[in-house]
Amino acid sequence: PMMGLAQHRFEVPVTKGTSGVLFLPPPRTDDFTAGPCIRCARCVDICPMRLVPCDAATFSEAGMLDKAEANGAGDCIECGSCAYVCPARRHLVQSIKVSKPAVLARRAERAKGA
Repeated sequence: PMMGLAQHRFEVPVTKGTSGVLFLPPPRTDDFTAGPCIRCARCVDICPMRLVPCDAATFSEAGMLDKAEANGAGDCIECGSCAYVCPARRHLVQSIKVSKPAVLARRAERAKGA
């Protein structure tokens, strides 16, 4: 799977826990400026957890944690497939990853109170 972080230097070691390395050609790496979502649903089609990453990311960015959780922000496995296929180059995983701790904390509080 495409899990992991982008590396911007060659000095980062490859260890036995590394499952793969993806090198992008220069034209693909020139401009990663995110545009607005065009609602193409490529991220929905590719998501192995069957989530709606575009909505989870949008609500996460807006700080709407209830709606982010309802759209799967807490269930995202952060594989990166959605961001890879996004033609708008949205930083979907990054947006979800930022709100995920708060979403999981709220979920734990509800479970503790129930």
